[in-house]
Amino acid sequence: MNELVEEHVVGRQATKALVDANDRYKKGDEKALIHIADHFKKLVEFYPKHIEKEDKVFFPAARAYLTEAEDQAMLVEFGSSIAK
Repeated sequence: MNELVEEHVVGRQATKALVDANDRYKKGDEKALIHIADHFKKLVEFYPKHIEKEDKVFFPAARAYLTEAEDQAMLVEFGSSIAK
């Protein structure tokens, strides 16, 4: 879990850097395009691996600690939050 928490920090930092570079580009800094491309590349490489780790390792292991009723309630809650 600690590894995933650290990865969330990395993801937020990369996203913030991308937003910052985009703001610089909007203000006329043409060189910011290089940073935008770099940050997109990092995110494209980072997120599929991170999501796979969550989906195939963390979530299945975490669900093993729940009762069937708790697991189903969580899935229902998750589904209703997506529908909003």
